[in-house]
Amino acid sequence: MKKKLKAFSAQETLVVAVIILVIGSLVIFMMVKGSQVREAVGQLDKTYTSLNSAFNLAKMNEGTPEAWVNKGDDYQKVFYKVFSKYLSIVPEELPSHLAGQIYYGINGKTEEYVDRKDITMGRLNDGIVIRFANVNPYCTSNRGGTYALRNVCGEIYVQIKDVNGNVSFSNSIFGKNTFAFYLTKEGVVPIGTKGSKDDAQYLCKKKSSVAINSKSCTAWILTKKNMDYLKHNIEW
Repeated sequence: MKKKLKAFSAQETLVVAVIILVIGSLVIFMMVKGSQVREAVGQLDKTYTSLNSAFNLAKMNEGTPEAWVNKGDDYQKVFYKVFSKYLSIVPEELPSHLAGQIYYGINGKTEEYVDRKDITMGRLNDGIVIRFANVNPYCTSNRGGTYALRNVCGEIYVQIKDVNGNVSFSNSIFGKNTFAFYLTKEGVVPIGTKGSKDDAQYLCKKKSSVAINSKSCTAWILTKKNMDYLKHNIEW
């Protein structure tokens, strides 16, 4: 006996189409997110290398950072000026409608606010913006067990470009589009390295109920090449 082939009903066809659409959307979403992470890693890797190359040239020609400044200097401006000699960089100003710069954490809370008058930053050739912050010209800040982390001279913030090639000053989020490095007597070090006082495993957390330091996410993304800290707690 010949078996009758049963066609899908309209309802069954619709259900299958919806399932395919949902799966397809999820795949596309994951591909886009993966591409954005790879782009962020690429921008950070390149800037990290450029900053260390500039530091090595500055150290060779002008000594370590504590030799760059004199008493009474605006330390952040001096550090910016020294790096400008060895990086292709032009001064960058905040948009006129911003009275200062707010940096948010990955939990959505404000982690830092800086008045316009205290901001010294510049734009690199590729459009990325860097800023010198929290400068200790004596290089005596201790953030870990290595020689470099026992001799921290300040911080460098790196604001990467979005998918449209722009840098967002009004939505600067540590761990997403803004990343932080220590400037030390030995070179530039990502904040959040394993075993340091700012270890990403303990401070790079997407929680709204605790005070965190999203600057520490920098070491994680450069080491692991992902942003898993945006989805769940991380462990080295």
